Amino acid sequence: MNEDRLQGSWTMLKGRIREQWGKLTDDEIEQAGGKWDHLAGLIQNKYGRAKDAVDKEVALFRQQQQDAARERDREDREEEREARSMAYDEVVRPM
Repeated sequence: MNEDRLQGSWTMLKGRIREQWGKLTDDEIEQAGGKWDHLAGLIQNKYGRAKDAVDKEVALFRQQQQDAARERDREDREEEREARSMAYDEVVRPM
């Protein structure tokens, strides 16, 4: 998944961010606006944790979200292939 697409799904990610870092307010998450470095700074300030630790945690979270999105995309492509195959079979081999 490319960076633009992940950025575009920020709205969807906000709920997951809230689950991961519950001390952040909706306004703070909105303020980050898809900027991962800004989000890391907010987490660092809110939780009082070291920058390196927060940067690693945010990077891991981000990678997990990218991996999950790739898997969803793969599943969607597979479903589309199956649907096209079924439609083709109905046209080519009518019952």
